[in-house]
Amino acid sequence: MWSKQRAYTIVELVTAIAILVVLVGLAVVSIEIHLIRRQVRSALEVTAETRRSVEDVYRRTDRVPENLVATGTPTEPELAVDGFVSTVEVLDGQVIIVFGHQASARISGQSLVLTPYGTASGHVVWRCGNGPAPKGLEPLEKEIRVTGSPSSDVADWYLPPMCREGD
Repeated sequence: MWSKQRAYTIVELVTAIAILVVLVGLAVVSIEIHLIRRQVRSALEVTAETRRSVEDVYRRTDRVPENLVATGTPTEPELAVDGFVSTVEVLDGQVIIVFGHQASARISGQSLVLTPYGTASGHVVWRCGNGPAPKGLEPLEKEIRVTGSPSSDVADWYLPPMCREGD
């Protein structure tokens, strides 16, 4: 007795492969975004000392430092995290992170700007990227208030939630 064996048709196989390709593609994009966000978080961690230095200079002098040298922070490449960060600059109190060639090609050469704002109690709150400005606070540097803050180049979906425009 012959039993009927059921086989897959070419159409069913092609459909299954197409679905698999789409799912793999989505997974690759998701992994890439996760890795870029991790690079951005590492860059933010690396600048913690620079941000503290800006805050210290502001508390001592009631002015923000004009550049990185004025903060007393090292300017050597030791600031870089696995080559993700090319440079960290300070411009009128703002900390500007420029991503290096070891960072993902999607953010390499782009910048992320951190802007200091002052509270009534003398604390400093940082605005990250193009994220919303802290409510009721003004930037510490008058020039920033007049001319506006340089904007960040890094796309919002690669940034932590606090750095995203409109979040």
